[in-house]
Amino acid sequence: MATDIQKSCERCGGTFLCRQDAGCWCGEIGLTLPQLAELRRSVSGCVCPDCLMRIRRDAAASQGV
Repeated sequence: MATDIQKSCERCGGTFLCRQDAGCWCGEIGLTLPQLAELRRSVSGCVCPDCLMRIRRDAAASQGV
């Protein structure tokens, strides 16, 4: 039985499903270790997949990738 729970994103305030049994979105989205470290410094809770993808995309754009 899945234990998905609805949470609020600390960055945008939007709601999303936390897939606790399937693993954290942070691992699936593919953020780098420095990006994850920066995220942990800026929030204390969960961030939605959309914001995680935005972080990854913004970092790539700033590096010209």
